[in-house]
Amino acid sequence: FAKLREVVITYQVPMKPGSFFQEVTLSFVGRNLLYFAEIKDVDLDQYTGRQGSSSFETPTTKRFGFNLNIKF
Repeated sequence: FAKLREVVITYQVPMKPGSFFQEVTLSFVGRNLLYFAEIKDVDLDQYTGRQGSSSFETPTTKRFGFNLNIKF
């Protein structure tokens, strides 16, 4: 199986010299975006990490978010 766990795309906003902000960055974050496996409804990564457990769990859900970083 294969997973694409996290992708982060960041943009640094160009600032003029002497402006109030020193640096401003915006980021888009995506987690658990792709999951390739023969059995689609089972998260093999969670299953193989447990010793003696036979319970199967569904893959984690996709999540998206934004980050804003401002330096004064």
